Amino acid sequence: MAKDTRKNIWVLVDDRAGNTNQAIGVAEALGELYSLKNICYTPRADWPNSIRGNSLLGVDRKRTDRFSPPWPDLVIAAGRKLAPVARHIKKKSGGKAKLVHIMWPGRPAGGFDLIALPQHDKRHLHSRIFRTLGAPGRVTPGVLAQAATLWQKTLEQSAPPGPYISVLLGGNTKDGEYTQQHAYEVGRMASTAANALGGALLVTSSRRTEEGFKRAFFNALNAPYFYYDPEKDHANPYHAFLALSEAIIVTGDSISMCSESCSSGKPVYIYAPEGIIPPKHRLFHAQLYKEGYARPLTMEQLRQLERFSPPPQPLQAAHDIALNIKALFF
Repeated sequence: MAKDTRKNIWVLVDDRAGNTNQAIGVAEALGELYSLKNICYTPRADWPNSIRGNSLLGVDRKRTDRFSPPWPDLVIAAGRKLAPVARHIKKKSGGKAKLVHIMWPGRPAGGFDLIALPQHDKRHLHSRIFRTLGAPGRVTPGVLAQAATLWQKTLEQSAPPGPYISVLLGGNTKDGEYTQQHAYEVGRMASTAANALGGALLVTSSRRTEEGFKRAFFNALNAPYFYYDPEKDHANPYHAFLALSEAIIVTGDSISMCSESCSSGKPVYIYAPEGIIPPKHRLFHAQLYKEGYARPLTMEQLRQLERFSPPPQPLQAAHDIALNIKALFF
């Protein structure tokens, strides 16, 4: 009888949707079956990891999925709060479980077998860091093709005729806030691009997008558009927007949105005004510009849209991390 070589993989997820998306994206890129373990917290989860250590301190055990044998071969998690939980599982497994952590786990950083960090995060040093261009996610050619098929008829019935340009709106950062003037600039440039193509805009915002910014943006539009509101609408056409667009405009405050946009293989334009975008985000944008995945959003750059050809291989941080995991542990 052939030996079963399948790995027992646990993916830890919590209330941080962005972190969850990154962890699941890496698990999907492995192409193996995996189990999701939902983690709920108490206020003590905000305590420093130097206190939480490798315990379940800060975990609401009544609402958290149960941990029991057989212990996993591999644990994938993302974000500081899940780091002690991953170390706890490794301890319970007798050291068997390999820990892959996405983003910096906080101090102490011991116990992890692989820490996946973006190249623009230069603050941390660790012997087991694997660096990627951008953040991992779930945008792949297969996902985009499926979303396009699922949503094409709905958009044909509900949205203005294409060709389309997607506009992905984020929100304020710790370094600054978007103003109505910023919203006006994005709206006008997006409209100009759509009108030049003879098409329309596919617009979505995030939960961080201020209402005032959205109002100013839509007031500035003078091109046909279709809007998906994540606060009100349940069925999410986000991946379909990426798949069906000729180009993508994205605000530069979100590493994940910029990464996912560049994973689409489409021309990407990043709006990153001074005084709002953190320095490490700017470093990331500069890397994307250098590698040809994106360009800064300006009227001059938009006029060259037809001559903008991104690299033939889209950005795929999750795929790169998965290859490294297989080389090390499979």
